[in-house]
Amino acid sequence: MEQAGAARMTDWSRRRVLAGLATFGPAAALADPMDYSLRPALRPDDWPPPWRPPSRPELTDIVAEFAPDGHHTVSLVDMQSGRQVEALNATDQLPPASVTKMLTAYYGLRVLGPDYQFVTRVLINGPMVDGRLQGDLILMGGGDPDLRTDDIAQLAKQVRAAGINRVDGRLMLWAGALPHVTEIEPEQEDHFAYNPSVGGLNLNYNRVYFTWRRAGGDYALALNAATERYRPEVNMASIRSVGRDLPVFAYERGEDRDQWTVAQSALGADGARWLPVRYPALYAGDVFKTLLQAEGISVGQITRSEAEPTGVEVARIEGQMLRDVARNCLRYSTNLTAEVIGLTASAKLSTRPEALAGSAARMNGFIKTIAPSRLHCVDHSGLSDMNRISAEEMTTFLRGSDVHETLAPILKEHSLVDANGNDAGPIQTVLAKTGSLDFVSTLAGYFTTQSGRKCAFAIQSANMMSREIAKNSTEDAPAGTQAWATQARRLQQKLLQRWVLG
Repeated sequence: MEQAGAARMTDWSRRRVLAGLATFGPAAALADPMDYSLRPALRPDDWPPPWRPPSRPELTDIVAEFAPDGHHTVSLVDMQSGRQVEALNATDQLPPASVTKMLTAYYGLRVLGPDYQFVTRVLINGPMVDGRLQGDLILMGGGDPDLRTDDIAQLAKQVRAAGINRVDGRLMLWAGALPHVTEIEPEQEDHFAYNPSVGGLNLNYNRVYFTWRRAGGDYALALNAATERYRPEVNMASIRSVGRDLPVFAYERGEDRDQWTVAQSALGADGARWLPVRYPALYAGDVFKTLLQAEGISVGQITRSEAEPTGVEVARIEGQMLRDVARNCLRYSTNLTAEVIGLTASAKLSTRPEALAGSAARMNGFIKTIAPSRLHCVDHSGLSDMNRISAEEMTTFLRGSDVHETLAPILKEHSLVDANGNDAGPIQTVLAKTGSLDFVSTLAGYFTTQSGRKCAFAIQSANMMSREIAKNSTEDAPAGTQAWATQARRLQQKLLQRWVLG
């Protein structure tokens, strides 16, 4: 559009010059120089003009044709001019779902720094005599959301390499670096592994691996902390099958113990799935003790320490740099990681670790200093549908230069389909985060048009009435959710095709 305008101005200027020469003749062209200088026209305040998407089809027509039942908000901003160039219900607030993780990633990276590392340590608080520790062995959590069984095994090997083969005292656990959150979203079903507990000592995303195998007319059930190299059994959790149809899973919180039952009629053939852990520190300690014993190290009972212990460090595992942790969080949408990042950032800003809602409120305040809004989050992962932000507020946040520089390198390339519905593959110019809850679907991020204009966008869809009905279901995918989500994603694709592919 800008090139076409320039061409018209060039043609108009040429015609005017030729007309002037024809009117005044050659002498006019050779007249004396002017006694004043021409001043260049000042650019308008809104220069450069914002990029505009195709005028057809209309945004409202696309939403009417492709959107599922519910409410939809859209905002599109030209990064160069800062102008909102397309909008629909843009100031209406809806749950952002996992798009919340973009706010959290920026919050964590700005407060903690991209090179921040979570560290898990092992200390001793007594003397060693001939390989015998006359004191306690202490597992100190630093909140690492990516700590795996393989890492715990490495800690056990380091303890052995330090010359310890027997511990007279206890295996003490400290998880006080972060507050203990029993579950991120209490309204979710107990057995959903994406809704685990959160704390200062986490393991395997606070999930335990449940396996079942037919054994005659019954089933052999097991819970373990499976990774690629190790599969230690877990003692702090138990599961048994019972003769019922529904619910498939039932959870009872025991004293320092997770207790599960499963409907035998639902097991069918051999299988496996993850279940959440509600006592993450005890889970990590349970696995650590087993792996210490595998190294030939005997140790006493497991106990938790409320006060931060002191001692001599004998082993440590350093996690990835926060920029890599945040990148994986955005790409794989891990709820635990988002909550740990947010809680850790808030802990740095506060005199004491805050509970989840308080930490989210602190993040809200931080984000509002970057981009004023009515943002309201009660968690850092987007798992709660009480979180609220508008499409316009999201694009206001995203268009900030520091936000773009921080988030764009760690966002996932988003796949598009072309106008004919064929998979166009990953398009490097579309960097975005998706979000989904039952009857909620969101997409926000950045794209570059074929002409090179950079834009920030947010698309939010929700049917809150259907979502409330779905909350009463015990199914992993309540009736109607998949079809609704498919249609919402189709709307997102149609809008991106229009904006990016023209």
